[in-house]
Amino acid sequence: MLVKAVPGTKCPKEGKPREYITDQIPAEVTQSAYYLRLIADGSLTVIPGRDALQGAQAGIQEARIKPQVPDAAPPASAGRTTGVSAGEKQKTKKEKKKKAGK
Repeated sequence: MLVKAVPGTKCPKEGKPREYITDQIPAEVTQSAYYLRLIADGSLTVIPGRDALQGAQAGIQEARIKPQVPDAAPPASAGRTTGVSAGEKQKTKKEKKKKAGK
């Protein structure tokens, strides 16, 4: 897609922080999350043409959609097995062996 910086500004290129997209010359960029965020926050503008506008708008919508994270706490049994300590388990196993041996 073709983009330009907002007049009077410049934006660093993805992976090349010392090279900039300016308001003078349009730059061809990929629809990566980096550029879609710059478009969404208004730092870059998309130059219409070659279906660039449609693709950028679709990408911006995808970038704005955030996954929903439930606020519910994990169940009380999460991470626990039975509430019996390892030492108690060993004791009960020994007791079972003694009873079975009688």
